[in-house]
Amino acid sequence: MEPNTHQFGLQDGLALATSYLDDPSDVVCPQCGPDKIEVLAYLDSEAFARKELKPAPPEDRYTVILWCHGCRRMAALDLSRAGAR
Repeated sequence: MEPNTHQFGLQDGLALATSYLDDPSDVVCPQCGPDKIEVLAYLDSEAFARKELKPAPPEDRYTVILWCHGCRRMAALDLSRAGAR
């Protein structure tokens, strides 16, 4: 399969975020289905906004980087607001 350079659209991004928030250990790709998404990293949200890659624990303010092995797309979900509730 050739790499897909397209980003996840808004609808797919929302589906990924909802799936991640429901169960971070079982994120479902809206295009490829289950068992295709891998969590690549947890990054500090504020550093990531400044284009710095600073690892962070998956709690409070963080960005999770997801990779789909099916459609070969990546997503960065900023969960800094979700963790601040």
